[in-house]
Amino acid sequence: MNKKSFLYLLLGLVLMGGFAGCKLSGASTPTPFSYPTPDMTMTALFAPMQTDLATSLPGSAVPSSTAEQTISTLLPSATLPPTQVIPSATPLPTATPLPTSTPLPTSTPQPTAVPPTFTPSPTISYIGPDMRPGVSITATHFSVPPVINGDLWDWSEMSHPVNNVAYGAGKISSAADLSGTVMIGWDATYLYLGGWVKDDNYVQNATGRNLFKGDSLEILLDVNVSNDFYLDKLSGDDYQLGISPGKSAPGNAPEAYLWYPRNVEGSRSQVQIKAMDTGEGYQFEIALPWSMFGTTPQAGNHYGFGFSISDNDKDGTAVQQSMVSNLPSRVFTHPMTWGDLTLGP
Repeated sequence: MNKKSFLYLLLGLVLMGGFAGCKLSGASTPTPFSYPTPDMTMTALFAPMQTDLATSLPGSAVPSSTAEQTISTLLPSATLPPTQVIPSATPLPTATPLPTSTPLPTSTPQPTAVPPTFTPSPTISYIGPDMRPGVSITATHFSVPPVINGDLWDWSEMSHPVNNVAYGAGKISSAADLSGTVMIGWDATYLYLGGWVKDDNYVQNATGRNLFKGDSLEILLDVNVSNDFYLDKLSGDDYQLGISPGKSAPGNAPEAYLWYPRNVEGSRSQVQIKAMDTGEGYQFEIALPWSMFGTTPQAGNHYGFGFSISDNDKDGTAVQQSMVSNLPSRVFTHPMTWGDLTLGP
C-alpha cells in the first residue's frame, strides 16, 4: 500500500468512529462520552496521526522510539544489503627502471682519403743507332755460295783475328795454345763463316747445351740493334749459338746448340757444319740459315756481332778452361759490348 492510500484509510476509520457515537433510532443509549476540553481543535485531535505520518516520511525527524515502532509495524523493515567490502587493489609491481644506456663513444672522424696522384713513370727508350761502335766486320755477298765441306780453297775473303782473351787468361800459354781467324759472307739464304783455329790439344767430350765445356765456337748475333741499342741485357732478338767441330776429333759428328733466347733453346740440326784437322788445330766451314734468326738479310743491314773460341786441354774431362774473342771486352749477356756486322754489297 502506498502512502496516499494509507492516509485515506486512516481518515475513513476516524469518521466511522464518529458516526458510531451518534444516536441512531432504535439504538441503545450509549455511555455518556466525556469530550476533552471544548476548545480542542481538529489539529489537536489529529496530532497523533500527524505524528505517525511524519515518522513515515523520508527525511522527517523521529522524536521517540514509539514512533519508530509504529512505522516498523506499518512498514516492513527494509533489509539493507550487506556491506560489500571492496578488496584492496593489489598494488602493481614496481616497474624496474630500464638501465640507462651508455652513450657510444664519439667516433673520431677519419680524414677523407685523398687518392694519391698518379705520376706515370717516364717512358724509357732504348732506341738508338743501328750500328754498334767498336769492332766492325763486313760480310761479303756471295753470288756463288761456298761448298760446306771443311776445305777453305773457295774462300778469298778478308780474315779477322780472334785473339782477345775473354776468359781463363792463366790457362792460355801461347797463340799456338789458343787463337784463330774468321771470314764471313752471306747470301739470301745463309750467313757463312769459315776460319782456322790454333789449338795444340783438341779435347771435346761434351755435347748439347754443355758443348762449350770442350773445344768449340760461339756466335753472338743481335738482329735488331737500333730497337735496343741502349739496353744492357739480352732481349728476344739476341742470339747465342754454340758450334762443336766434332766429338773426340774435328769432323766427328759436329753439332750446333742455341742457348739464347731461352724460349727457343735447343739443338739446331739445320745448321751446316764441317771441320778438318790441320795438325795445329782445325779449320771449319759453317752455314747458318737466316730463318733461324727471324730476319731477312739485305745489303747494308747492320747486326750486333761477336765470334769466340773456347778451349779445353784436359783430356777425359768436360770443362771450359779458356776463351778468346774478336771483341776486346766481350760480355755475352751485355749486347752493348758486342761489335758490328755489316752486310756488304
